Amino acid sequence: MTQVSGKPNKLVRSFALFLYKLFGKPFVQASPFIPLTSWHGASDAGAAKHGPCFVGGWLSDKNTPAKEEVWWFHHEVTPEGHPWAFKSGDPQKRIAALEMMGTLLLVYFLIQKGSRGSARVMIPMVSDNQGNIYAILNQKTRKMPTALLLMELVLQLHLHECRVAPSHVKRDFNQWADELTHPDYRGFHPSRRLDVLAAWTHFPLVQEVLEGKDDSLWNISL
Repeated sequence: MTQVSGKPNKLVRSFALFLYKLFGKPFVQASPFIPLTSWHGASDAGAAKHGPCFVGGWLSDKNTPAKEEVWWFHHEVTPEGHPWAFKSGDPQKRIAALEMMGTLLLVYFLIQKGSRGSARVMIPMVSDNQGNIYAILNQKTRKMPTALLLMELVLQLHLHECRVAPSHVKRDFNQWADELTHPDYRGFHPSRRLDVLAAWTHFPLVQEVLEGKDDSLWNISL
């Protein structure tokens, strides 16, 4: 007999909502022979102690694109917009989650570009955070809010019937993405900037759990 009751913690609630969303679309087993899309990209995040922090990344369908040819995104993460990213007011303590946020945005934009007219594709992408690459490959991490961002990434791949092929690169080889985590992003063409705020509205787990903007689904009857 249960003697006490209470509200499940955020990780448990996140996983429950993730499963609910996941089961809302029939599972399609991806073939190991699905084509590798020509689209690829990289992402990164940067934060100063008790200061500003940014996520950024770029993508292209060219093998060796020029800087002005790539699509790119740059987003300042603020306490007002993303309070979860500031532990004790210091975004450096959430750097793994911020880099997973950059990866999530990169994967979303790659899906939008890479699967256009050709669903079920393998999407290559890189990051200089080795831990996050392992988490994506294993689809497993226990740390919040990184875990929720990973759930959102997996959900997006499931909804669009795509797979991702992540790779780790050293920071020296991730220069463009690193530049996009600073206020100065010269060399990238303004007309190819992607809308992060619009993309962020397409992440239901983030919206409903991490940022608490819609609690309606917690009242559903299963």
